[in-house]
Parts: sequence; structure tokens; C-alpha cells
Amino acid sequence: MAHPLFDDPRYRMDIQEGLHLYEQLCIHYPGAQDIRIVYACCGADLPGLKDDAPRPMWDVALGHIARALRLRRLCEHLLTRTMPKLVEAVRLVMGMRDIVERTVLGADELPFLDRKELRGYLEALARETSPLKVVVVRGERFSGRTWTRHLVESVADSRKELVAYYGRGNLFDLDTLVSDLFATFKADRPPQFTTNAAGYNNLCTKLAAAARDRDTRCWLIVDDLDADQNRNSHIDSAILAFFDQFVAAMANPVVRSWFRLVLIAYPVEQPTPTRWEPEHFRIDEPRIDTPDRSHVLEHLEAWAASKGRALLAEEREAMGHRIMQAVDRANRPDRLSTLRKTIATETAQLEGAP
Repeated sequence: MAHPLFDDPRYRMDIQEGLHLYEQLCIHYPGAQDIRIVYACCGADLPGLKDDAPRPMWDVALGHIARALRLRRLCEHLLTRTMPKLVEAVRLVMGMRDIVERTVLGADELPFLDRKELRGYLEALARETSPLKVVVVRGERFSGRTWTRHLVESVADSRKELVAYYGRGNLFDLDTLVSDLFATFKADRPPQFTTNAAGYNNLCTKLAAAARDRDTRCWLIVDDLDADQNRNSHIDSAILAFFDQFVAAMANPVVRSWFRLVLIAYPVEQPTPTRWEPEHFRIDEPRIDTPDRSHVLEHLEAWAASKGRALLAEEREAMGHRIMQAVDRANRPDRLSTLRKTIATETAQLEGAP
């Protein structure tokens, strides 16, 4: 999968690691001649640089380097320098993973382990050229279905695209939902609509037009589409019917240009509608009994890298063992919540260690 900085033709100072490297370069190479020498290591064919103060000069230089996809070359050169803080910043950049691959999400360091299939689907959703635009999350209760939203939100945020989440706590009836969606795009909602496939399809095309007018792509996450153990629906059944048509509307390029749908807890007993085009959706089915020990160890290594430190193999193994012991002792419905809590406890203790 793509590296967040190396494979982007823009230099991303909106990403923490990118900003930190830029600041360290300005500190360690403040002179115009020194900047030119480092810049030249990235290729003789790059555009020339004008003398300037270090911050604007590095801003221009990194822009040219990124556009030529030479940032990896710059980092490999900087690793040979005897400048510890600069080298640390470089290592953080080189250790970065695409958002969709990360197991450590956001400033709150939320753990998001395993879910390999989901990650592949979201990578495809993010590509404009991919026909895949919908992920339907099924799977058993307590399997991390709702937790899916954290990775989706991270992917959308990394692309500077709008993300909206609706579940039983803020999803009341279809009329309110429609009003809220049009308000999101600062557009007038249709005063009336028919509650059938044709009426819902018309709403989808109007929403796409509103998103186009605002030049805003939206990742729309809808949760709690199933029923409780007594077969009582969590939300208005008309909302499920509306999103059934929303997926079908992805056959229209105008709609799928502006929306990505993630439908969580779609009723397992209900077959997906025959009018859904198979190239536009995939079904993800998380399980309670994953992640496993290997995923925990991978996460601990990624967490340490995000802190600019390395874990000794014995230390990582001991932490992984304690985490999995707690998970194995938990009741099955509590398995994943126990996993997240124990990871948080272990990493907090390690972070506070001298």
C-alpha cells in the first residue's frame, strides 16, 4: 500500500511526521548553500532554488522533491548524518504506514488490529478509479463491527474528505436523516419525497449534486441496521430501505463520485438486494476470536515506532503474553473490549517508564 509521504506528489506538512521532518531540516540546515547540497542529493534534474530564509527555502525544496517522488531518496541520505534529532525525525517518516494499514489510530492511539480484508476494501474505496464504493459490515455481535468507524474516519480525515456517522444514538427517522444530509452540504432539501425506490433514488442524485456543488466527497457510515435479540429493529425500517437504494444508485457515476458508504450491522438474515451491482460493494464479516497474538505483537511494535522507540523482543513478547492472558480469561462477548483495555494499560505503563 502507498506510503503517506513517499508516494504523494505533495509534501504533507498537515501530517505530523512530515511537519516534524521539515522543522528539523530548518534547524539543522539553515544556510542556503547547505540546503542546496542536501537538495542536490535528490537528483540533478530538480528545479533550481533561490536563496531565501530556511523555512521558505525548505518549503520550496520539499515541494520539488515530493513532486518528483524523491522523498525516500532524501531520507536515505539523511540517515547517514550524525544529527540524532534529525535522524530520529527521518526514522519516524520511514516507519510510517498508510492510514489504512495502521494499527494505532489518531492522537488517542486507538488500537485497530487485524481486519485485513476491510483494509483492502477501504483502500479501494479511496481510489477514484475503483468501482468499489460500498462496504457492508456484517459479522456477529461484539465482533468489532461498530469499531470499524474509527478506521473509516481516519482514512477519510487523512484525505481531507467529509465523514459522517449515524447510529441508533443520532438516527431517528428518515425525514430527519435526509434533512441532516442536505444541511451538511448547505443545500435545500426537497420539500417532499416518495418513500419508494424511485423517490429514494431521486434523493441520492440530489445529494450527489449538492456534494458536487460544494466539491465535497462524503464517507457516510450508518450503524445499527440490524435488529435486537427480540427482532426489534434498532432504527426506522425506512432508513434501511433508503440505503438499500443508495447502494443501487452507485451504478450512477455521478453518485459514486461523491459518496462512499459503510453500512454496519446490515441484517445477516436479509440477503443483499439483487439490484445491487456486485462491483460496487463488498461484505466484511469480522469475528470475535480475532485478532490473535501475532496481531497484538504487530500492534505493540507499531505503537513503539509511533513513539520513536524500539521494544526489545523479550519486552514485546512479555507484553503480548500478558495481554493475551487477559483476553483468554474474558467472556467471549467481552473479548475485544478486554483486548483494547489491556493494550491501553500495558502501553500506558511502558510510556511512563523511565
